[in-house]
Amino acid sequence: MEYSNLIEALEHKREDVKFFPTVYFEGKKTDVVVNKFLNHVDGIIAVSGCYYNVSALEPQLHLFGVLFDDKPVKYVVYPTITHNYTRQHYSPPSDRLVISTLSIASRIVDGILIWHKIDSPVIQEYLKNIDNNEAYLSKINRMEEIQIKEERGGATIDKMHSNSTETEKNCLEWYNKYIHAYNYLLQLDTSHKADNA
Repeated sequence: MEYSNLIEALEHKREDVKFFPTVYFEGKKTDVVVNKFLNHVDGIIAVSGCYYNVSALEPQLHLFGVLFDDKPVKYVVYPTITHNYTRQHYSPPSDRLVISTLSIASRIVDGILIWHKIDSPVIQEYLKNIDNNEAYLSKINRMEEIQIKEERGGATIDKMHSNSTETEKNCLEWYNKYIHAYNYLLQLDTSHKADNA
């Protein structure tokens, strides 16, 4: 994107053609997308390579909303394993992990994209119930709370400290960066509100 004539093409695109670049939470050039392309972005497709841990998903989505001027965000949900995790002998993501991801994303983003396995029972149940089933919404919220409590309790994060793969270490590093940035953003917001009071 950075080294092509994309900006010129975007300046001359039809109005009904929308530009939604795919941006990874773990991407190293998110600043380039923000600084060079923000005026041409109609929204973004956010995705995480570290989707086995959802503890930082809400802060990540909020921060991307701020970075991209509250433009529409669509989030990619993985109900099955990707090549990178297959090579490391991971099992497919648990139903609870997928449900927790859907629960968080459905509260925050403007759309959800399902990567593969849309016919899985978890995805089908979500699609049938997300719009008007209070019992289902309560259920997925409880699943999210259990998942995050387990992750923050150490089942996922402590595992990443010692005998962990390079991907797990990388995910932990990104997790810590996002939590730190989100806490800093909250402090700025609180300070700004106090100054205006």
